[in-house]
Amino acid sequence: MPYLLVVAPTIPEDHKEKFLAAWPQIVEQIKGVPKVLGVSAGPVIGEDGEKPKDFKFIQTIAFATLEDAESFQKSDWAVESKKKFEEAAKAQGLDATMPPHTVFETGPFPEQTALPAYTQMSRISVSDESKADELKGAWDAFMKVIGKEAWGGKSVGGDKTYGIGLVGWDSIQDVQAALSKPDAKAAYEKCKAMGDSKDALIQLVQY
Repeated sequence: MPYLLVVAPTIPEDHKEKFLAAWPQIVEQIKGVPKVLGVSAGPVIGEDGEKPKDFKFIQTIAFATLEDAESFQKSDWAVESKKKFEEAAKAQGLDATMPPHTVFETGPFPEQTALPAYTQMSRISVSDESKADELKGAWDAFMKVIGKEAWGGKSVGGDKTYGIGLVGWDSIQDVQAALSKPDAKAAYEKCKAMGDSKDALIQLVQY
């Protein structure tokens, strides 16, 4: 099974332009680390149906195996990046805690030439791993109602188990129209009721 490392940093507003200017170089460095299959990333333009208060830039890194994902996190590049991040944050009086990141075991990566204009990333926690299949069933039912095919998986390691689903949309209007239908809203709420949930609408780009 393939694996996806999801990193979700919050970038201070006064560092946004500097980060975006450096991103092309950063992504090439990530792709240069052995065993990295691909990188997709982009800004979050919506969180739980609202405009985000802070600038967030979600990064996803694909691997063939869990061992490859773990090796990446211990790589010279990752260790050096962590060191630089902490030093820069402390020098500017910012939180030096590394951005949240989670590894997910997923289904086979989708075969597609381009990502949709918008990607909805939904993450829902479950009380224990035995509930993961129940969550997947509820999510599949939700996808059937809105006529979409989703791709995702479940987290590995960590204190909590999370399910993740990614759905492509052509426009924000399409998202709003689909979720405004009573049956879709009910199916969606059933999924979210299974645990703590977080939705992000991302302008994801494949590199």
